[in-house]
Amino acid sequence: MSFDIYFQRFENGDAASGGGAAASEVLRAFLRPSPQNPERIEHPGGSAEIYGLSDEGMMATHVDGGDAIWDLLVSTARAANWTILPVGCAVCIFTTEMEAALPEGLGDDGVKIIESGADLLRVIAES
Repeated sequence: MSFDIYFQRFENGDAASGGGAAASEVLRAFLRPSPQNPERIEHPGGSAEIYGLSDEGMMATHVDGGDAIWDLLVSTARAANWTILPVGCAVCIFTTEMEAALPEGLGDDGVKIIESGADLLRVIAES
């Protein structure tokens, strides 16, 4: 699916840094580094392109495959304490505390608490 999904940490209503090391740790076994962007993650039954993996967040696109690749992206965001921002869709978070940290207006199209890759796919399909 050629669809941009951003991952970003927020604190006190502003973008915040952090989580890059935790995200890298989750993705380490699946990451196929490249000397240029994008990097690629490959998981049994799926793959995705990753841009800008750092403490500032990351972007995933061209996510292809079944639930396992989506679960990997959700696990990465959870470990990094990142909000998931699929373009044109509701904001995806893991806890109500994460919602309180969002900038004003960011959740105007909705905020969904998710647990899995299947939940994330449902949010995307509903938009």
